[in-house]
Amino acid sequence: MAQRVASLLGHTPEGSYPRLPDIAAQCEVSERTLMRRLALEGTSFQQLLDAHQQSRTLWLLQHTSDSVEDIAGRLGYTDTSNFSRTVKRWFGHTPSALRKGTLSSAPAETSQSPSGSPAVAAPRRSAHLRRA
Repeated sequence: MAQRVASLLGHTPEGSYPRLPDIAAQCEVSERTLMRRLALEGTSFQQLLDAHQQSRTLWLLQHTSDSVEDIAGRLGYTDTSNFSRTVKRWFGHTPSALRKGTLSSAPAETSQSPSGSPAVAAPRRSAHLRRA
């Protein structure tokens, strides 16, 4: 079930994330059943959503030359400072610092990631996002 939810999250448009009821409906189960099945697999909807958001954020910072402001907007943030604080909380570095360590040695790309949801290498503790 966790794999299916992660796949559904990976196929959502940028900047819009489905809610638990939406994903439960797509999986053809009740919200409670979805939560119970995810718990049996050792995860939760919020953990999967956070992991997807972290993966997407890191991928965009490392593989595009878009400005931090543009990336924040693409991910649904109306306030770039909220985005920057969230990135620092997740990864321990500012968006600019993450980018400097990766883009200087890698060619810039603007295409989508192949899966839409690449894995993140050891982000800091997942936290609930604050959006404006």
